[in-house]
Amino acid sequence: MTIAIAIAAVYIISAAVFLKLAMLRSGPNKMGSRSAVSGAWSRYFNEIQAGVDWLYSMQPERVEISSRDGLRLRGYFLPVEGAEATVILMHGYRSRELFDFSCVYRHWHERGFNILVPWQRAHGLSEGKLICFGVKERFDCLRWAEYIVERLGPDCKIILEGMSMGAATVLMAAGLELPGNVRGIIADCGFTSPYEIMEHTMRRWRIPPHPYLDAMRPLARLLGVPLGVSTEDALRRSSLPVLLIHGGDDHVVPPEMSRRNLAACGGRGELLEVPGAGHGLSYLVDRAACEAALTAFVQKILHSESGRQHA
Repeated sequence: MTIAIAIAAVYIISAAVFLKLAMLRSGPNKMGSRSAVSGAWSRYFNEIQAGVDWLYSMQPERVEISSRDGLRLRGYFLPVEGAEATVILMHGYRSRELFDFSCVYRHWHERGFNILVPWQRAHGLSEGKLICFGVKERFDCLRWAEYIVERLGPDCKIILEGMSMGAATVLMAAGLELPGNVRGIIADCGFTSPYEIMEHTMRRWRIPPHPYLDAMRPLARLLGVPLGVSTEDALRRSSLPVLLIHGGDDHVVPPEMSRRNLAACGGRGELLEVPGAGHGLSYLVDRAACEAALTAFVQKILHSESGRQHA
């Protein structure tokens, strides 16, 4: 009995350590340096940095809202006179300073779209100690959409776009009562649930997921972050059109997860898989294909009733 208790204690303590490493906010980002990106992203550093520099050169407005649990969330807003719509860009897990969408800022701006780039909770200039893998961030996304409606009026149109954890965020938000102004969702390399991406990551790092995940699950729930929250469930409850993008060579988030999200859309979804693209690299690997997909999707959802969410 003593040995069993000791083993159980070791697993619980180990699970708590893994959960802390996964969820606790990290230190300040190394903004504006090559060390801020790694792996396959590093070869695109100059292109990424040019996109960030362009956004700063446009002198975007610093904006702020309060989350429903009292955190101050901040971001940048770049308006366009007579804008057709506003794109809310939700970045990924531990993303560096504005890097995730650096290559699409100018794309959206030059086509007449406002850009809102929030820092997700526990990132950048936003408050928060815990990264919640989209579970709490989905409500933050809802608040940002409400902010745009409050600021721009009831006739404005909104598109939600996310990458990686940000993609999971906007897909989970699809299951909420979003303003009818939200016309569609774009999700690049999003996972299906915190539990499944943790399980996949642990296997990829050759850490046996069980029984660690079994202990992590109740611990995370105590923190208000149920790991089983599912993008698929949210999409089944939604009527919004969805464009999914995924790199065919993504080992961080398997492309199969976007295929499952596509199936959950029930005919309202489209999926672009980019051959040879790693995690989050689809736009950088095949800009032409991604821009064509974005343009066609936006044209459809903004100029038809299919982009409206129904109760």
